[in-house]
Amino acid sequence: MTCVHDTAFAVETSPTVFGPGALEEVGDHAASFELTRVALFTDEDLSRTEHVETVKRSLDAAGVDTVVYSWNRIFAPSSRTTTVPPRRSPPLRS
Repeated sequence: MTCVHDTAFAVETSPTVFGPGALEEVGDHAASFELTRVALFTDEDLSRTEHVETVKRSLDAAGVDTVVYSWNRIFAPSSRTTTVPPRRSPPLRS
């Protein structure tokens, strides 16, 4: 009996767009997916920058309704949460 092991595999993902001018293209990409309404998540500080305005203008120009949620926080500890210390790697053994 011969055992054959495949070592190749494929992963399909959405295209990633980055670089100069990428934010101006957001509306075109959203429209290509036939989106009519999107949620734009940011935080209060970033929401006041030109980056978010550029994305909103691009979506508006493409006819995509945009709802901005800017009161988000990446991590907001409270009295009800426990702060977990960062995980440390075990020391290397020689």
